[in-house]
Amino acid sequence: MVPLGMDLFAVKDEKFMEMFDAPGAIAILQNERESLLKRQKTLHSCLTKFKLVATSLS
Repeated sequence: MVPLGMDLFAVKDEKFMEMFDAPGAIAILQNERESLLKRQKTLHSCLTKFKLVATSLS
């Protein structure tokens, strides 16, 4: 048990995270982030247009 503890805590953060990284997980998360950012921009654009229409109808 002691050697395992030393392996986990006597390494740099990058190496520690590699021990728990599923293959391809980072790429999947980056793709999801990009997709969400695109959706956010689209929704923000819709909100801006909605506000413009609502203002012009008042």
